[in-house]
Amino acid sequence: MEFSEFLKDDVPYVNLWTRFAVLCEVRELSLHINHREHLYLDGLPLVSQHLKTLDLHGVGLQETFLDFSSCPALEDLKMKYCEINVHKISSCALKRLSIIYCQSNLNYQVRVCTPCIISLELDDFSDNDNACENCVAYNDGSNKCVLLGGISNAIQMELISQYDIFVFTRDLKQCPTFSKLKTLLLNEYWCVAPDLDPLACILKNSPVLEKLTLQLFYTGGDCVEMKGSYSSMERSSAISEHLKIVEVKFHAIDKRVHKVLKFLCTFSIRFSFE
Repeated sequence: MEFSEFLKDDVPYVNLWTRFAVLCEVRELSLHINHREHLYLDGLPLVSQHLKTLDLHGVGLQETFLDFSSCPALEDLKMKYCEINVHKISSCALKRLSIIYCQSNLNYQVRVCTPCIISLELDDFSDNDNACENCVAYNDGSNKCVLLGGISNAIQMELISQYDIFVFTRDLKQCPTFSKLKTLLLNEYWCVAPDLDPLACILKNSPVLEKLTLQLFYTGGDCVEMKGSYSSMERSSAISEHLKIVEVKFHAIDKRVHKVLKFLCTFSIRFSFE
């Protein structure tokens, strides 16, 4: 379902159509609201034994709507340009989670409990007043790593963050081992520390990593791509022995890019232009 505009009186009908679609045992449900205001869905959780993919765009989410304990087949959840005003996002079956350009008006962190997650995409999640306090926080039931500890079983990760949105400092002090992680994309947030500690920490704790992509820019446009490869005779033991592909993307070579390339070369990675 897709709507370019709506009136206040339309909201109950959109909620009714959404529930009806679920009752029809759909496997994929998409609701896109392309309007300047969010359309708020009711706060009741979905109940479906068949729903596998839920794609939400431009909607307001509240109360227990994102409690998927009654959706045992749900594997893919995508939220874009949504307002997420819930205490918790929870699912025992969810494998892929994407939260892009979303916001929250809550004065506490949105807890995410998804123990089976294998793919995570986080891009620009904040609230209007205090972004650092209201970021998404993963909760694995411990008092250790808040975000990174909750996704340590992921096979694929894309972590794209603005400097003031996600606060990983606490997590990096107790960085978990990403024992299954094979594909990783990071943006320049992870490469701004003077000693590149955030990047070094994740590389050190990703023993089976096969592909690393560093995206050293925020805006679009033409970019330069350099690909790196190991020298078989000089392979470093400090990072994954399975690493086969290293991609570094940027607009132009500057001090920051040069520093990152120099850092990666310490692991015996050699680069060439594409």
